[in-house]
Amino acid sequence: MLKLGKYELPNLSLEEAVDAAKTLEKGLIGKEGPKASFAKALGHSATSGAFYVKIADLRRYGLVTGRANGYQTTDLSRKLAYEADPLKYQEAVRELLFNISLYKDLFSYFPQGIEPDTVQFEIALQQITGVHQETIKKHCENIRKVYIDATRNSSMQKQYLGHQTPVSTQPLMSEVENVNANEEGFVKLFYGKKGKLELEESKENVDLLISFLENYKKKLEEPTST
Repeated sequence: MLKLGKYELPNLSLEEAVDAAKTLEKGLIGKEGPKASFAKALGHSATSGAFYVKIADLRRYGLVTGRANGYQTTDLSRKLAYEADPLKYQEAVRELLFNISLYKDLFSYFPQGIEPDTVQFEIALQQITGVHQETIKKHCENIRKVYIDATRNSSMQKQYLGHQTPVSTQPLMSEVENVNANEEGFVKLFYGKKGKLELEESKENVDLLISFLENYKKKLEEPTST
């Protein structure tokens, strides 16, 4: 399990979670059973550490409930295994993804229609999780790939954003509107209503912009006088 601040990311990928749901639904008679039946269906022994890790991940995805004396698959698991309607199946995948709170908060962070580049995504991850930049860089691309694959289904993002309240980090994204490297080799950052930073493209200047954003965040978090 990867832990970024208060967020926990399963070891199982989204695809592996869907495959596990289908395996459990089609490999078990009924929706519940003893630990040994679930372990066998998932290809593990009932006493193996790998089995308990997988069950914990399936809980996080909202696919399994219950305890060691017996487990149950959920309605979401059954939708992923048997839903024939493509739109309803996409809704089930969306629900699966948003059971992982980091992905749900990332969807709230970015305005609809925005496909963030690596720099923007690193900034978002750092702001949401509060984790150090070097740790973010190690995991950014894997997390971003899952996010991008989901957001490319625009109807999925529209449905989510239309029914959820943005997380507390959303005001920062409305302040920091865009970070990008342009064709002239400069890195630009636009913030607030008229704020703008433009620096030559280099690792050192990117680090400077990140430091600026960290300080800017602290400023936004300061209590306002009444």
